Amino acid sequence: MNASTLSDPKPLGDFISVNNPIPFYPPGASGTDGPPKVAPPHLTDGMRYFEQFCPVAYKEFDPEHPNLIRNRDAINTVLSYQFSTKGLLLTGPTNKGKTRVAWQLLKRLYADDGVECRWYHSMDFFSKLQEFVSYGRDDAREWVSAVANRRVVFIDDLGQEANLKSREEWAEGWFFRFLDWRLERKLPLIITTNLTAKDIANKQGDIRSDPLLRRMLDVCDVVKFA
Repeated sequence: MNASTLSDPKPLGDFISVNNPIPFYPPGASGTDGPPKVAPPHLTDGMRYFEQFCPVAYKEFDPEHPNLIRNRDAINTVLSYQFSTKGLLLTGPTNKGKTRVAWQLLKRLYADDGVECRWYHSMDFFSKLQEFVSYGRDDAREWVSAVANRRVVFIDDLGQEANLKSREEWAEGWFFRFLDWRLERKLPLIITTNLTAKDIANKQGDIRSDPLLRRMLDVCDVVKFA
């Protein structure tokens, strides 16, 4: 990969080599239940992309910072996460370290474990999704399926996205399909949100009564930040 390639970043922070994209391998490929290891050149590219795409504020992380002591258990849970069929749903108020620790997890997964990662801010994810509707034609399937094939997907700040009123149900339907594909392919999803379960559902009652939230719980284990 040459310098000019890296100086023109791919949209939405793809942590893989532009010239040598990593293909999707189903769980169990090559006789193992774990993710395929990435060749060292890809790791180098991955770290360079991390440095380029990770917001400056999140590159450094001190889990012993006084403001984070209250959430030490939650932080340790995230940092000790190992690639598996389920990911993590980090919930809680803003400024508690959710996004910061999620970035450190992605850095470790790619640099140390050789696991391909892709990240989106929720507004970018849904904005990109809406680009695939033109003159009433819905061309989102190929893009959603391609993203769903990534080994690890990180969606930051879910619940802050804004969709056109006329497309809310459409966008939610494709996000539900995206979750379905992650579940079917046994691939994890990392999500951060400032909203509580009831906030996301926008109603009182059991979180599992909402189909979308129920599917999110099928692909993620909840980690609560206070």
